[in-house]
Amino acid sequence: MNEKRTCWQEGQVDPEGEHVRLTWHEPEPGEKRVSVARIAPSGPGTLAVEFLAKEALEHETREMLRLAREEIDNYLLEKLEPDPWRYAIHHCGTVANLHSSIRWSYCPSRGGPPVRSVAPPKSPTQGRRLPTDRCARCERTLSETGGQRLLVPDRFWTETEIEEAGGSMEIIRRMFKGEIPAGVVQQAPGGWSEEDLTRVRRAVAEADDRGLVAWVCQRCMHRVCRECGEPLVVPPCADVVDDAGKMSHGPYFGEAAGCTNPACARFKGKRGTQAP
Repeated sequence: MNEKRTCWQEGQVDPEGEHVRLTWHEPEPGEKRVSVARIAPSGPGTLAVEFLAKEALEHETREMLRLAREEIDNYLLEKLEPDPWRYAIHHCGTVANLHSSIRWSYCPSRGGPPVRSVAPPKSPTQGRRLPTDRCARCERTLSETGGQRLLVPDRFWTETEIEEAGGSMEIIRRMFKGEIPAGVVQQAPGGWSEEDLTRVRRAVAEADDRGLVAWVCQRCMHRVCRECGEPLVVPPCADVVDDAGKMSHGPYFGEAAGCTNPACARFKGKRGTQAP
């Protein structure tokens, strides 16, 4: 077993007791589903993981197990959460979970109340990186752009790249096969040039080297009011990072929260800052 796995180890998990179930979803219509693992507390600060499929089976099954192990290490170890079990339950209700081929589901003990997710444990420092000073694309400060800082996705895909790869579903299939790195297929906002993409990718790499997190402003990501062009109060479908490095997610219906511009007919208050 990999030496970095300090908070979990393979072991049996009672299917009647409280646990988190990991299920593989086929990335195409019909969605074949296969249960691949269960996770449950096994002692103070430790978790037991029971893999439900065996390594010796066909290639498809081995790939499911590889993806499951990657997610377990990512969410239970690399995020450095002080309470990995509590975070595992929280992850079951996140948008990132819905986009993954490995879905996490919280299963309460038999007869217990159903719970979809809980708030992640609070930690002032662990697993948190501060944001850089400027937008990775337009290189302006937050006071200049207004709105909030939006996290840069793992990768932006241009419309040409998506077409050349055979479409979004073909990209997802190639991710599942391990031919390209896994992640959410997100197309770059309209109006972005190759120079913009190169600048953003460079900013992300430089931020990682400095232990910081890169971001783009709401204007560059088109999370602005359709009436006046000012930042929306809640940027829809975007991950947000604040001054202290705390992250949150803007829901799909975030636009209903209104505009930050007091002079706009859609003004309903503001969060963050408004550009001068």
